[in-house]
Amino acid sequence: MSRTAMYGWKKKLLGKENPVTRKGSGRQRDVNEKDVEALKADVELLKEEKERLEEANYRLRLENDVLRVTAEILKKTRAPTPRD
Repeated sequence: MSRTAMYGWKKKLLGKENPVTRKGSGRQRDVNEKDVEALKADVELLKEEKERLEEANYRLRLENDVLRVTAEILKKTRAPTPRD
């Protein structure tokens, strides 16, 4: 198999406009400052959401632990039912 055949197949399957097949796709592109700022704002929002979700997860785990222990205590302290 030749390199030419491999690159031909890649272009045929992915198309010429695909960034993987374009020449020079590894070069650094011009960066739009507005896009960078928008991405930074998105990152901050995601970090805040992650913190809120971690706190909610912690609270739910505590609640689950309390309910599990309560159920165990109730099983152990349940009064025997009278027999006829």
